[in-house]
Amino acid sequence: MGEGDITIIQILETLRDGKSLGEVCEPESIIGEIRRNQDKYGVNYINFWDELSFHKIGPAEKFVDALIEADLGVHWGGAVRSDLFGRQDVDREWRETVAEKFYQAGCVALGYSLESGSDEILEAMNKRVKASYFAEQVGILRDVGIASNTSLVFGFPQETKETITETVKMCEDTGVYPSAGFLLPLPSTGMWKHAIENDFIVDPDHFLSTVTERQDVVMNMTSMSTEVLLEEVTSGLRHLSNLFGNGLDDDHLIKTGGYAKHNKHQAKELQKHRNTTDSLNYSTVASAL
Repeated sequence: MGEGDITIIQILETLRDGKSLGEVCEPESIIGEIRRNQDKYGVNYINFWDELSFHKIGPAEKFVDALIEADLGVHWGGAVRSDLFGRQDVDREWRETVAEKFYQAGCVALGYSLESGSDEILEAMNKRVKASYFAEQVGILRDVGIASNTSLVFGFPQETKETITETVKMCEDTGVYPSAGFLLPLPSTGMWKHAIENDFIVDPDHFLSTVTERQDVVMNMTSMSTEVLLEEVTSGLRHLSNLFGNGLDDDHLIKTGGYAKHNKHQAKELQKHRNTTDSLNYSTVASAL
């Protein structure tokens, strides 16, 4: 990557009180920050990497309206929740209109977690979303030319072969290859309390000093053996990789090396909608997914 090619800045990484980007800062101040980074660093890609940046559709629309008017000549991505465009109790025409504005404002990709295709597990996670929101949102975004990246968490105590199949099927139906990982209980979470109370963790200090990361099975609290859990997840991901033509070998089904390695198949759909003839580096994001 050359100097000034794709510079990513993280705006409002810690947002207060569950408020959205447009509620914490006026669009003009954020646009001013982007202009400063353009002038100082040659920035042409912005990453709003906190899902509360666009927590509500109303303030989100206000912000992208301002971006469109400012005409900064940048592309951008960000993290959102699956209920931003996926909630069916919000007028669909409005959701589609705002999604189109996201695209017009330069948005090329959004990341949001499916986590699980099982509503039972999503409830246990306290996600306050339904699996159907994910499918709805992928469809709306793809129709306007915005790529979707997602992640999964396998291994909640309620996980079974059937719930793994549900999750894989959701990814298959939506055409999104996920970043997959396994439940990693950490202090001050419900799953940490569950692990302590059920003797999965008997020495917290030792656990925390030896824990690795989410793409390893650090702890298995399901009713399945670790071998079965791994095989079910690997088998499902292998199916998706083969179906989408990703060409991932078994060593890279989970540790893929990044979204760019496993989501190139989305390019064909997005190119139906996106103008890729301009010169901004991230304008060709479809070939870099």
